Amino acid sequence: MRTTRPRPFDMEERYPFLAAYRRTAVRLHPRPGNPGVTDSSVGGPLLWPADEPWPVCEDTDHDETPYATIADVRRERLLIATRNLEQARGGDGAAHHEAFLALRRSSRARVPEGSGGGFIGVAQLFARDVPDLPRPAGTDLLQVLWCPYTHEREEYLPSVRLVWRDSAAVTTPIEDPSPTVWAGEPGYVPESCVVHPEPVPEYPLAMWAGTPTLDGLEDYDDEWAVTHGWKVGGWGGYCGYTDIDLPECGCGAVTEPLLTVGNGEWSTHDGRWRPVEDDEFTPTLAHPTDWEPVRTHIGRAYMMQIFRCGAGFDCAPTVLMT
Repeated sequence: MRTTRPRPFDMEERYPFLAAYRRTAVRLHPRPGNPGVTDSSVGGPLLWPADEPWPVCEDTDHDETPYATIADVRRERLLIATRNLEQARGGDGAAHHEAFLALRRSSRARVPEGSGGGFIGVAQLFARDVPDLPRPAGTDLLQVLWCPYTHEREEYLPSVRLVWRDSAAVTTPIEDPSPTVWAGEPGYVPESCVVHPEPVPEYPLAMWAGTPTLDGLEDYDDEWAVTHGWKVGGWGGYCGYTDIDLPECGCGAVTEPLLTVGNGEWSTHDGRWRPVEDDEFTPTLAHPTDWEPVRTHIGRAYMMQIFRCGAGFDCAPTVLMT
């Protein structure tokens, strides 16, 4: 369980116009763990039927060459965390650093031909866990996958695939092949995390068109408006669309916010948006930093927002760096 600190006053009582802008975001609060295929997760294994091909990216014009498999990226992180912990305790961490370098050499020696192309599981969300999860009738599960390379045609972001399904129909699941896929950008590799969904009200950033000046409310954008971290729904951030209108789908329909890929779960300068339960955080090898459990990095410390078509569920998602 994770609980966001309440705002110290009623936002809509002080600024009544905000009521028209309120949206509910579901903070996922991902934390390192060992989710199974029947659990909601970020970076965990997907419930995937054996008779359905695993998706492959058809875009061969990736910005990066293969770096390492998903499993090896996670091993590298563990070795670095082990080295850093040993150094913090007065050791030199040399053995763990050499193991990291050996793993890097091994990865370089095994780089496949071409530029990669397999998708990896990024998030799996069951309707039973996420209140008001958008989904087609007859489905109860959203699966988010992406190709772990930068794609110019996708606004220099990973190429995203959305899958909605009826989980009860998956009677013979396969073992998720994500760990064996090669990634071009380590920052596109999420750690395996359990989630702790929590609905939280959000308000738009002050720069958005139609939002009056918020006199007397210092640091409104950072402290009171948009929550940080991985979330379903809610509002976007600084560098995305800059007016009150949502971006258009390729079919011309207005889109709706679906999933935000956070670049950290809260602000490191003041801890705003840190859940109450994380006040007494103890670093571990699996979880070396409290504010960055998933270890994904979008661009230069941005977030990625994934939108779905507001007219239905058949169109490809729209993605923005925010």
